[in-house]
Amino acid sequence: MTTLIRNLLSAAAVSLLTGCVVWMGQPLSDTGVATIDEALLGAWENSDVDGDHVELDVTRSGEHLVLIALTTVKPDGGRNIAQYKAQTTVAGERRYLSVMDMRPGRREIGFMIVKYEAAPGALAIALIDEDAVKRAIRAGEIEGMVDAGSEFADATIEAPPGKLLAFLAGGDAALFPKTITFTRREEPPAATTP
Repeated sequence: MTTLIRNLLSAAAVSLLTGCVVWMGQPLSDTGVATIDEALLGAWENSDVDGDHVELDVTRSGEHLVLIALTTVKPDGGRNIAQYKAQTTVAGERRYLSVMDMRPGRREIGFMIVKYEAAPGALAIALIDEDAVKRAIRAGEIEGMVDAGSEFADATIEAPPGKLLAFLAGGDAALFPKTITFTRREEPPAATTP
């Protein structure tokens, strides 16, 4: 399970996601034409039932990408910071992020899929449900592979972006069943290291 998912689990409740990650080999849209959704930018926060405080800072990273710094602050003051780069894909009314883990050795793995809705004071995000994707891959509804050796294995979607977007649109409620809502923080984003 990646740091992003552990941090997002910490931000909401353990019920958000059980299992591992769904990967895709390429972003949902061409990086060269991706635009930055201004509503995403800023400092966000959420506190969960275990007492962790999660800060999500989204800033520009060039012309087409955003940098996401996710900081989990434990009740004892301990901090865990993880960074990701992401690009936005707009598909009708739906908004998705293709998220890349920036840790050395993880960049080459691929992209995670996150659906989001941004409003003036709130940012709702949802990770794709890994079990629903595994079922769809096994049923031949979407191209991909699942490691048969483990029930908790990562699933990899191998369909091209156009087919994947159609798949996401057709199964939206089942694929993104739970969201986490962050509220806007008043102070400026914390400084982070790449």
